[in-house]
Amino acid sequence: MKENFDRKELEDNEHIQEIEFISEDQKLKGKLFFPEQLQVKQPGVIFIHGWKSNQNSKTDYASTVAGLGYVSMTFDLRGHGESEGDLPVLTMENFIHDGEAAYDRLIAEHAVDADDITIVGNSLGAYIAIRLIERKNSKNLIIQAPANYPDQELTHPLVDYAGDKSILEWRKQILKPKTNAALDALNKFKGNLLVVESQLDDFIPHQTVENYVSAAQDPARVKLEIMADAPHSLKDPSLRMQYQKLISDFLLDKSPIKS
Repeated sequence: MKENFDRKELEDNEHIQEIEFISEDQKLKGKLFFPEQLQVKQPGVIFIHGWKSNQNSKTDYASTVAGLGYVSMTFDLRGHGESEGDLPVLTMENFIHDGEAAYDRLIAEHAVDADDITIVGNSLGAYIAIRLIERKNSKNLIIQAPANYPDQELTHPLVDYAGDKSILEWRKQILKPKTNAALDALNKFKGNLLVVESQLDDFIPHQTVENYVSAAQDPARVKLEIMADAPHSLKDPSLRMQYQKLISDFLLDKSPIKS
């Protein structure tokens, strides 16, 4: 798999549709990936990218999932990629609203089963995904290198604290669900959870991952996978293929396509 993820081939595919939708009066760009044999009420999957990334980092995953029979979606958060928005002023609440708008756009597709939605996010996108499950119906949640943030920062522009060393130190603390919004949301989640940790992550300490895993009420619905020798961002093709397989295997187990 090449670093450009064969993007032009993906975009030339007739089963991919470019879309636009609105989040708080600003235009977001996205893509829908459809199975070759589209049936009524198929599971839907939404991918949420990380900080200062864009949806192109998820198109190979979305295309693979569509090939398995799922309607999948990628999009650019505000201030990222081709979406509108002034990054220096955007807060976490703004990005969560973007996630809500994207979710609503996905389930608006007549072929999508609104009762069988999976939300997938990495890093910042994982945090947004976790906050979405308390606002939107989700059967499955997949979080890779999942970031967490202090609640008191959420109304401040994310650029002011995203790379702050104090945030990294805060992430090393043992935290309980009632002390943090994301942990509390995960504690109340009734669906299936896949947590993917990168062994060599410089940004997300193991304790942050442990806090999320511990917050889940039903251990039987939680699966933790640790990717050996993986850094925070999965750029190496072999690591991306490994993560892609983790996603596919989890989805086929939790939301099997009915023939």
